[in-house]
Amino acid sequence: MDYIGKLGASTVSAATAIIVRFADGQILEFQSQEEARGFIAFYNSNQSARAQNRAKIYLFKSGAWQEQSD
Repeated sequence: MDYIGKLGASTVSAATAIIVRFADGQILEFQSQEEARGFIAFYNSNQSARAQNRAKIYLFKSGAWQEQSD
């Protein structure tokens, strides 16, 4: 099942209900929120990457992508 919904002005489609979206529009899909949080913790440990291409976790709920708090 694909999860398709608006994220800002863009329509985002993913195979999983949990994604990490980067400021440049790239998306990574995750099977669990724990995996996504682990990735974000690792990614954010690199100050340069975090500053140049911020990443946020989104969960697909009620037909829309919703940003999750860190």
